[in-house]
Amino acid sequence: NGTEIKLIRNGESVEIAKTTLLQGKFVIKGQVKEPVLCYLMIGAEKPTEIYVENGAISLKGKKADPTVFEITGSLSHKEFTDFTKMFIPIAQQLNALGNTINSTMPGSERDGLMKTYTASQENLQKAIDKFVAENKKSTVAAFIINATFDFNPDVMTLEKRFNMLETSVKKSESGMQLEQ
Repeated sequence: NGTEIKLIRNGESVEIAKTTLLQGKFVIKGQVKEPVLCYLMIGAEKPTEIYVENGAISLKGKKADPTVFEITGSLSHKEFTDFTKMFIPIAQQLNALGNTINSTMPGSERDGLMKTYTASQENLQKAIDKFVAENKKSTVAAFIINATFDFNPDVMTLEKRFNMLETSVKKSESGMQLEQ
């Protein structure tokens, strides 16, 4: 009881709302213009990423592991977690391969690692394209395009993905960040 709970906008450290925990429960009320990625901070626990949108969103946690939540009621959050479940393992694989390649002397072993790295990078790009094509009405797709740009900083690819988005998403805050 009394534990402070804050909702912080991702990337801006802007507090959107706060409340306190009372008998194991809390309610945060408010409105957002569009779905937005935030960090939910419960006391001193590790922040939890949550895509907030207007409507009732439910979090259920377990005392045994206070950093893991089941989040329901936000389609944007589901889209985001579906993407990250696919994306994070590939990104980690690319990072590990990159480190191995950088410490491997030129030769056939390094060439083989480069082929694996290139294939993984292509798979990642295909997964991003697939996500955007399947979620072109979602502001999460615009966020994903922006967040993954460094994995392939090709302006033509960025423009192709941006053009796949619905007009309303292009005019969203995340969409306008891409257009700049």
